[in-house]
Amino acid sequence: MKIHLRSVVVGVLAAVVVFGGVQVVSAVTSPSTITVCVSKKDSHMNYSKSKKCDSKTQNRMLLNQKGPIGPAGATGPAGATGAVGPAGSVGSAGAGATGATGPAGATGATGPAGTATVYVIGATGPGGGIVFMLPSTTGNTTGKYFEAAPADSSLSIAWCSNPSLLLDTTAGEGTGAIGNGPANTNLMLATCTSGAARSVNDYISPNGTTGWFLPSKGELNAMYTNRAGIGGFATAYYWSSSESSASVAWNQYFANGDQNLSSKNYTSYVRPVRAF
Repeated sequence: MKIHLRSVVVGVLAAVVVFGGVQVVSAVTSPSTITVCVSKKDSHMNYSKSKKCDSKTQNRMLLNQKGPIGPAGATGPAGATGAVGPAGSVGSAGAGATGATGPAGATGATGPAGTATVYVIGATGPGGGIVFMLPSTTGNTTGKYFEAAPADSSLSIAWCSNPSLLLDTTAGEGTGAIGNGPANTNLMLATCTSGAARSVNDYISPNGTTGWFLPSKGELNAMYTNRAGIGGFATAYYWSSSESSASVAWNQYFANGDQNLSSKNYTSYVRPVRAF
């Protein structure tokens, strides 16, 4: 059997003629359908720009015709995992009710006891005065410290505005009891509109502390005993809050320590004291 093989290239187009027929081998570069006119006599092919052929002498052949869709290819491998997306917004708080209060915890251990301040004679007391008597001082059964104001509250004042009234401040007169000063002063303030008790009541301490009073006979003597550590005393008589009768009360001379009875209208110095 004799085979005639002829090829034609249009662009990059190849065709094979077998037994006077035409079979497309490849057409890879033309983007549109190409019309080729094939001679019925000698199978010679001519490209038809007008896309028309002479039907009497030529067969019309179309190249680059789209064939039927082929079967789907096999599924390719899975692509790489994508990047993690941004976190979503925080959801709203739930509407649940507040839970019940839990039981109270155990009581903690007791802390160490604070250290009490220890004062000595001549130290500055909490009221701004000078300490002149300790809880351990002989005759002091109050368990307290006593401080004297750093200055006199009066330089010349009568014991009371009523010099002939017994106020019942005679307690401890003979022994000079320590601790009677506050009560004696309150009795005097209830009756005397002026005088030694009013002087200490009007006294303003260096730091504004209250509770100052006129010392009893025994407290005044303890202040005299430690006068050097207190300072500021005159060589004069100082009133106590202890009376002996309706007309006389005790004072003390700070030049030699003598304690004397003087008329209540007699004038003397006053030094306020305070217990703490």
